[in-house]
Amino acid sequence: MNKKVIIACCDEKVRRILKKCLLELKRYSDVTECGTEKDVFISTREAEEPVLFIDKYFLGYVISYKIVGIRLCNEKTELCFCETGECPPYFGLRLYDLKVDAFIAHIEESDHFKREISKVLCGYKTYPDEVQKSIDDNSYLLERKCFTEITPVEMKIAAYLGEGKTQKEICYIMGISPQAVNTHVHRIKRKIGYKNPMDYCILNQQAFFQGK
Repeated sequence: MNKKVIIACCDEKVRRILKKCLLELKRYSDVTECGTEKDVFISTREAEEPVLFIDKYFLGYVISYKIVGIRLCNEKTELCFCETGECPPYFGLRLYDLKVDAFIAHIEESDHFKREISKVLCGYKTYPDEVQKSIDDNSYLLERKCFTEITPVEMKIAAYLGEGKTQKEICYIMGISPQAVNTHVHRIKRKIGYKNPMDYCILNQQAFFQGK
């Protein structure tokens, strides 16, 4: 069955790799690119069996409600998050906990990505080996607070970090101890798949200013 493929990425590198891979596979001509969440909702609602490829930034900080919204638009939507470079394991576990269909890391490795994307397009669920191992042996349950959904306090701290504020400044603004802020930052980094400070800036844009 020729499923409708939807790409929703604000990371241009991920978008470029996805488009190139789908073109080379030569199996799916119906590919739609979405720039906003509203576009995603419309595209999934109008499709029969959509497959949505998305990066870690597009839905902002709190992704659980956005996933509910996508599935309400079309319960048959298959949702696959894509990531360049190393797999952020706690982010992968967070996606698994939210019942996301697939997560693919190292998408810049062409042969690997083509194999994984083919599995997704055939309806298979796939996660990186390190994530799957934690799931299989239940070891991920030991650090559950590091991959549950972003809390309001965590989102506020992350937003301040995205504005360039230091942890010391955040302690003063929020009236909480340095230890508490440090603990929250430790968990936030794992939940968002943090790799560099720009992650906060991009997530701020997506969470608070998307479409503006």
